[in-house]
Amino acid sequence: MNPLSEAHRFIQEFNAERRAGVYNFSKDGHCSGCGACCSDILPMSLPEVNRIRKWVAQHKYVPNTQILPMMTATYDMTCPFLNKQKKCDIYEIRPAVCKLFHCWKKQMSDYAKEGKMPPADEMREHVKWAESNPVPMSVRQEIFGQEVPF
Repeated sequence: MNPLSEAHRFIQEFNAERRAGVYNFSKDGHCSGCGACCSDILPMSLPEVNRIRKWVAQHKYVPNTQILPMMTATYDMTCPFLNKQKKCDIYEIRPAVCKLFHCWKKQMSDYAKEGKMPPADEMREHVKWAESNPVPMSVRQEIFGQEVPF
């Protein structure tokens, strides 16, 4: 299949599901590499922040931006480690929240309406992690010192 027509099909399916209230960023149940889950606001522990800061200093890393320059102030809410190819530049040392993330076919509210839950093993990992982890923070602010405008 032509890569452009395959991409077009994926976008059409995604938009149809989104209009129906289903947020599925996966492709055939696997990561599509869309980067939609790569947010600037993430819950991270202090050891994770320190490990990433050390990596940034060692590699003289400059944060990525996903937005075009605008006349008015705009804040990029994507992860600064998401590159132009929608890949993670710190994949090997990414935070636990990124390692545990699963792109489920439906929103949690949809599972609840049906009296179902996402796969139990995935849910257990998320709950276990959430119970022992920190509050969300801005990756750009914590790692690069860029002020968050809110």
